[in-house]
Amino acid sequence: MPPQKADLPDPFGTAALRAATLDGWIASPTRLAEDAAAEAELREIGYRDRLFTELCANAADAASAAGIVGHVAICADGAAVRVANTGAPLTADGVRSLTALRVSPKRADPETGTVGRFGMGFRATSLASRVVVASRSGSIEFDAARSRAAVAERLPSAATVPAQRLAWPSSAVPADGYDTEVTLDVADSDVAAALVAEAAEQAPDLLLELESIDRIEVDGRAFARRVDGDEVIVTADGAECARWLQARSATTRWLVPLRDGRVLPLERDVLRSPTATDIETTLPARLIARLPLTPDRRELHPAADVAAAADGYPELVALVPDDQKQALIPAPALAAGRVDALLRDAVRDRLAAAQWVPSATGEALAPTRTWVFPGLTPDLGAILGDLLEPLAHPDVSDRVTASLLVGLGARQLGLADLAELLAGTEKPPSWWADLYAALEGAVVDSRDAEELGTLPVPRADGRMHVGARGLFLIEGLDAVDDPPAPTWVPTLAPAAYSPLLDRLGLTRITPSEALDHPGLLGELEAADDHRDLADIVLRLLSLPDAAPAPSSLGVLELRGTDGDDWPADELLLPDSPLAASWSTIRPSAPSPQRSSTGTAPTRSVGSASVGASRWCTTRRPSHPTTTCPTRTPGGTPTRSRPTSSPRSAISTSSTRTAGLPP
Repeated sequence: MPPQKADLPDPFGTAALRAATLDGWIASPTRLAEDAAAEAELREIGYRDRLFTELCANAADAASAAGIVGHVAICADGAAVRVANTGAPLTADGVRSLTALRVSPKRADPETGTVGRFGMGFRATSLASRVVVASRSGSIEFDAARSRAAVAERLPSAATVPAQRLAWPSSAVPADGYDTEVTLDVADSDVAAALVAEAAEQAPDLLLELESIDRIEVDGRAFARRVDGDEVIVTADGAECARWLQARSATTRWLVPLRDGRVLPLERDVLRSPTATDIETTLPARLIARLPLTPDRRELHPAADVAAAADGYPELVALVPDDQKQALIPAPALAAGRVDALLRDAVRDRLAAAQWVPSATGEALAPTRTWVFPGLTPDLGAILGDLLEPLAHPDVSDRVTASLLVGLGARQLGLADLAELLAGTEKPPSWWADLYAALEGAVVDSRDAEELGTLPVPRADGRMHVGARGLFLIEGLDAVDDPPAPTWVPTLAPAAYSPLLDRLGLTRITPSEALDHPGLLGELEAADDHRDLADIVLRLLSLPDAAPAPSSLGVLELRGTDGDDWPADELLLPDSPLAASWSTIRPSAPSPQRSSTGTAPTRSVGSASVGASRWCTTRRPSHPTTTCPTRTPGGTPTRSRPTSSPRSAISTSSTRTAGLPP
């Protein structure tokens, strides 16, 4: 039996506690065996490998009780391991808890974040033959040899004795600068060194889990935690060893590692409440919650509300840069167990309802109210954002993220959907050209082109055309500042042109093909006034690639020098030889004045320069009349008039000179 330590102060009444415990064992040896078995079970199973987790948790609770942020120091001292901490010192209630099983003076307190409350975690230290708890308020020790001796004196038949049910006062004092120190005597120095090495590995995680302590020193190596906005940084001797992005709710914290500004999603982890349990999780982020646990702190209590632990996850995703959000969206997958499955479902439900998806205009949307166009480019997003307000931002519209968003309830848009949604949009032609240019990369094959068959396309006449098929582009108009807008053929507004329209069915035609379109003659016959049509025709004829107009356009009315409108084939050009001859023949007639009509376009329409108009046909000999309509000098159309030959037409209306339509 070890020597007795007499005359030591006993502030916590350990002598009375020992006597009561021994009396109970003498009265019921079975209870002694039960206590010994329970202690062995906790040491070997329940709190196996949790030595520093439990000691640091006690340190965190002591710091919370003192209202400070605590520090912990761990070191090897030969065959001993020392763990010192700052915070509230040892109390009489604490001593009674340490010498009992399943009794704790602590109560769960969300405000202070109390960790321990089962009165069992200290049994992790029972791997040591002797444990001393030195504190500013007094010290005690547990000694396996002294316990066996004390029991043997009164119950010699006892086979096994618990090592931590009988406590004695101790003269030990904590290390300078600390309020409490626990010393464990282990087998030898190698065991002590191995335990301290484990502490160094666990320190960064413990600093994340236990917010009431921000510094852990392990054999002179200092691990510290600091918070920078939404980021938590853990350092080792001043050098950063881990950085986490953190979001929190009232009862949970979600964290994901960061490196060089990018998130590193986790593949496997364990649920922490707040220290690590044995419950595997497959979510991309670490969960530190305050869920009720079983007494060994390894499993959840059956009544635990797992779904509530999903609170705060959408806030974490919202903090992640937009182009990295997909890394934190859990896809449907096989869960690691029942709790993991419940947690994954709850997280996905929270993500579906919360507003965290960035829209093309920068607002936050819930996935269930989001439209996503896979492959949306920044250019296309900038164009469509104001029109399609629920449209997701390009940074979350890559095909992987889009698929994940659709899994959370977002609406996926295709090219056909875009075409339908754009119906009725009123924008200038240049806006449409930008849209088509931005869409071009999304049209890969003929199937994509078919989906855009109803895409609105602006026409030159100001109306919108459904799709590019049946629409024409007159070559050369794109180089004209103020291009004419033919009304007899559906033509594209030149400012809206994009190569994509060629792939969607746009037809290119020359100016001559436009003038030869049968719709033009129909409009000429129906129109009471040709001035607008004449302006369009003449401007088309002025294009560099324009050929002479077809003869059928002789009926187009142009303004003559007499101020009246006449069919083109009844007019002379001001610089024609015949016009000069007419002045000689008719001295009293006003001399023809050259006008802008006397140019190539007018000449191309059919105004004669030599001889009579060849476009008025003469039916000879039985019906010597022309088929061309004529006008009276007042401008009123008359029916065909007789003429004996083309030459006689020269002496009538064909002698007028062409002028410009106003």
